[in-house]
Amino acid sequence: MKRKLFPVLALVLVFILSAACLPHLRKAKQFYAEGQDQARAVSPDPEEKARTLKILRDNDNQLVYCYDKLEETLPAAESKAFAAAHSEWTKKWGWRDARTPAWKKE
Repeated sequence: MKRKLFPVLALVLVFILSAACLPHLRKAKQFYAEGQDQARAVSPDPEEKARTLKILRDNDNQLVYCYDKLEETLPAAESKAFAAAHSEWTKKWGWRDARTPAWKKE
């Protein structure tokens, strides 16, 4: 009798466990899908990323241009202080020197 009852009990146990676990699995899938949607919303598409990189490079080029112009026109004392401040910022930005952003090849 025990041998005939064991498969039935095992099947009942499987149904009970699946009934208890399936809702949690569905919620986990739902949460995962929501996480993917949020990640897509936060991360830009490749075209947006390319535009952002172009804007950042344009900004860097503009900074170099302004740095050159200010260095030419400022009095010696102010130019020295400006160069020191600019040097601190370029180190934080990871530039190789005051005129070379990290992304430039040379």
